[in-house]
Formats: sequence, structure tokens, C-alpha cells
Amino acid sequence: MQIAAGRKFFNQDPNILRFVMENPADRVTYGDLRMIRAEFDDLMQLSIAAGTLKAPVAYEKYVDESFVKAAKAAPIAV
Repeated sequence: MQIAAGRKFFNQDPNILRFVMENPADRVTYGDLRMIRAEFDDLMQLSIAAGTLKAPVAYEKYVDESFVKAAKAAPIAV
């Protein structure tokens, strides 16, 4: 957590990062890493409302789906 909190990465108080990553306990998962367009669009609107972005980023500019078309699901035990 100390490394991620450092100036090179998030530049945040490690306690804040720990809280965000652990509350709720299932906030961070690795079972489904797909980028869902509707969720991305919701995130863009939330980011604009919060002032972290001045304008939305186009899904097509942020996400490259070319490799996903050949991907096959793999079971991951959690």
C-alpha cells in the first residue's frame, strides 16, 4: 500500500487507499474484468459531476476491444 500511495502512483494517504480498497470488502475483485459500455458511460458522468474530468472520454478512445473478440472465459476460484 505504501508504494501505491507514493508520489509516483496515487500520491494519496495510504490509509485512504486502504479504506477505499477494503470497504466494502468485495469492492476489488478480479473475477470479471470486462469493460461494460454502460458502466463506463456512468463513470464518465460521475467523473464530470465530481469535477475530476472536464469532458467525457469516448468509450472507443479509451477501450480497445480488438483483442476481446478472441478471448475465452476462464474459471477463476475466488
